[in-house]
Amino acid sequence: VMTPDGMYKEVQIEGEAEGFTELVRLSRYRFFDASINIPTGQDTHFFRFFYNIGQTKARVVELTASEMSDSKQFNAAMAFANITMQPEEYKGVQRLMSTWKQQMEAAKFVTHAPNRMGWTRQDGKIGFALTKKIIWDDGKETDNPLPNAELLVNYSPTGELKPWKKAAKLITGHPNVEIQAALASSFAAPLMSMTSTHGAVLAIVSQASGLGKTKALHTAQAVWGKPTQVNSMDDTSNSLIHKMGILNNLPAYWDELHMQNANGDGMDAFTNMIFRLAQGKEKSRLTNQIKFQVAGEWTTLITVVSNDSVHDHLRIARKGTSAALMRVLELEVNDAKESADDLNKALTVFGELNENYGVAGELYAKYIVENNAQLKKEVIATIAKISSMPKMPQEERMRIALIAAMLVGAKAANSAGLTNFDIKALASRMISEIKPKLNKSGEVIKSVATAQDM
Repeated sequence: VMTPDGMYKEVQIEGEAEGFTELVRLSRYRFFDASINIPTGQDTHFFRFFYNIGQTKARVVELTASEMSDSKQFNAAMAFANITMQPEEYKGVQRLMSTWKQQMEAAKFVTHAPNRMGWTRQDGKIGFALTKKIIWDDGKETDNPLPNAELLVNYSPTGELKPWKKAAKLITGHPNVEIQAALASSFAAPLMSMTSTHGAVLAIVSQASGLGKTKALHTAQAVWGKPTQVNSMDDTSNSLIHKMGILNNLPAYWDELHMQNANGDGMDAFTNMIFRLAQGKEKSRLTNQIKFQVAGEWTTLITVVSNDSVHDHLRIARKGTSAALMRVLELEVNDAKESADDLNKALTVFGELNENYGVAGELYAKYIVENNAQLKKEVIATIAKISSMPKMPQEERMRIALIAAMLVGAKAANSAGLTNFDIKALASRMISEIKPKLNKSGEVIKSVATAQDM
C-alpha cells in the first residue's frame, strides 16, 4: 500500500482470527514503476525502479541480478543511490524487489532497450533512442527506460517547437556563417556514424564578444535537450566523456573553452580529450561495488567555442604532430559582424529556450530514421566529392567526414521543416579550411595538412 509517508504491507494480527490485519510500514521511501531491461547486445538483466520521498523529484535506481540476490551488494547499491534504511528495512525492501522481479519475469515483462541514446538496431530494424522512447524505421515506437535520472530530466522534450524555431531563425540569419555552423553541428552529430569516424571536433574561434556564439550553442543544444547542458571549463573531460557514452550519437558542446586552467594543464587535458573522443570509447572502470562496468561508446561531434585558436595550442601540445589537428575543424570568425536583429527581442526569444527544448530533436530523429538509407548514401557521396578535389590530402579524411555530416545534416534539417540553412555558404566556408592552395600549373602552394605541421 502506497501512502504519502511511505510504503506499507498488510500483515496478519497475531492472536486474531484470519482476516484481521494491520498495515506495517515497509519503508519510508515509495518505490514504483519497476521494470526489467536487457540492453541490446548484452546478457545482463537490469532491474529498474523509481523512488521518491514526499514531493521530491522521482529518482531512478538500476540493479543487476547479483545485487538483487546478495544482501551486502543490495545494501551498498541502495546506499550509493542515496537510499538509507535500517537493517530490517533493507531486508523487507530486498524481498519486495525480488518478488517484483520474479513476477515480471514470469509474465515476460522484459524490455530490450539500448541503455543509451542514439542509433540502435534490433531484429533487423533500425531505430533512434531518445530518453523515454525508441523511434523505429517502421513507424513504431517502443519504451526506452534510460537509467540516468539527470539525462531523463534534461533531455526529455519539453514545451513547443515554435519558440525553438524562432531562435533557430535568428542563428541561420546571422551574418557570420561560422555562427550558423555551430547550430548545424546539432544535426550533423547523429550522422557521424555514417562516416565510419568515431568522433571529431568543430571549433568556433573568435576574440570578439557579443557575436552570439553562446546563444548559437544554446540553440544547438536545445535541439536535443536543455540549453544549460552546454559544458563549461568547470566540467572535467572525464565527466564529459562519460556523458557522451550515454548520449552516444547526440552532440556535446563546450562553451568558453580556455586552453589553460588554474593548474596550467588545460592544454594537455584538452588534447587528451580529443584523442579519447576520436577513439569513441571511454576507459574501462569499476562500479561502486568494485566490478567492471561496460564502457560507454559513441560516434558523435563535439563543438567548442573558444577565444583562442585550438589548432595553435594543439600544435604546441603535440609538438607539430598532425594527428590531433586532423580531428579538429577550426572555423575562425575573421570578419566578425553583429546580428541586425533587435537585442531585446533576441534575448526574449533565446530566453524561451529554457522551457522549450528537445522537441526539434524528436522530429529530426523521426526524419533521419525514416530516411536513414538515403542519408547514408548522401554522406558517402559528399565524402567522395570533397575527397576528389584536386590535390586533397588523404590526411584530411576525418575533417572531410565532419564536413560531409555537417552539410547532409543541415540539408536534412531543412527538409524536415526545422531550419533554413544556406547549404552553399556552409560548404564554401568549411571546405576553404581544408582545400589546398594551387598555382596556375595545378601544383600545391600550400596544403592545410602540411602547413599545420610546420
